[in-house]
Amino acid sequence: DELDVGGVRVAFVGYRDWGERDRASPGGRVVVAPFVPIARVDEVITVIADEEAEGGADGPEDVLIALEAACGLEWQGDMRVCVFIADAPAHGFTGEYGGDDHFPDGLCPDQRTPLPTVVRRLADEKGVDMLCTELDASYTKEMFAMFHERGYAGGDGFGVLPMSAGGEAFKSALLGTL
Repeated sequence: DELDVGGVRVAFVGYRDWGERDRASPGGRVVVAPFVPIARVDEVITVIADEEAEGGADGPEDVLIALEAACGLEWQGDMRVCVFIADAPAHGFTGEYGGDDHFPDGLCPDQRTPLPTVVRRLADEKGVDMLCTELDASYTKEMFAMFHERGYAGGDGFGVLPMSAGGEAFKSALLGTL
C-alpha cells in the first residue's frame, strides 16, 4: 500500500539438510508453497506454520536445494525479490568452520550443479534480487560473500541485513528494494 505496487505475490521455500530429508515433514528436504496473490497470503502462512526447525548432523545446511527450488518458482513481474533467511552457511561455504561440514565440496550426494551456478541462475536468468537476513555474521559471511561475488557481481540486486537491526530496518530495506 505504501508504494502503490499492484500484483504482489508471495511464495515460500523451506529447506532442511541432507540427513533430515526423511523426517516427518510431508515435503521432505524442501517444502515449497508456490506463488499466490497477496490476498491469499494465508495459504503461504499455513505452510510456514507447519514447519519446524530441528536437528542436523553438521552445522552447514543444504542451501543449494532451497535455491534450486526458488529457481523453479514461477517468477513474474518487474520486481522480483527473494528474502533469504539462514542461520547457517551452505555446504562448502563454511569458512573457518569448515571442519564441521559433511559435504565440504558443496554438493549433497544427489546434487550435481554447484551453488554459485544456481545463484547466478536466480540472479541472471530469473532476474531475482536477494535480500539476505544475517543471524550470525561470522558463520554466514563466506556464503554471503559468494552470493555477492558470483551471483550479484557489482552489488546490484543484493544486500545483507543483520536481524539485530530490528523489524523497522528490515521493513525499510525491503521497501527500499521494491
